Amino acid sequence: MQDDIIQFAARCQRLTADYYARTYDDAGPVMTVQFGKKFARIVRTDANGSGRSVHCFVDMTNGDIRKASGWKAVAKHARGNINDDSQGMDAMTPYGAVYFKAAVKQGVIRVEHKSIQGNNVERVPVLRQFGPDLSRGR
Repeated sequence: MQDDIIQFAARCQRLTADYYARTYDDAGPVMTVQFGKKFARIVRTDANGSGRSVHCFVDMTNGDIRKASGWKAVAKHARGNINDDSQGMDAMTPYGAVYFKAAVKQGVIRVEHKSIQGNNVERVPVLRQFGPDLSRGR
């Protein structure tokens, strides 16, 4: 799995380098991988070495790509997987993993939750939950 994650980081590096070459006429940041117990952290370091940030996290048990909530914090839902047909690149932008709603809208991920009514368990897409009343916490 570590080799797959390193190859994924290299693909992220190419995506970011291509974007920076087109947009800023610059090489862009450099990607490195830091392996932890459960997650691998893909770190982007500015070309001049002045700043670092987390590009994304990869779950080392199943290859799920997670957005970073902070330096050590991993977002709750997976945005993609490094073992899918696109090798995880559908879930990536030059700046990191896609936002959750964008991933759902693009069809990269499909999320369902369980709605329990009586003894029946019904699967309902999450996006149907967010109506005008529920989004305000009512």
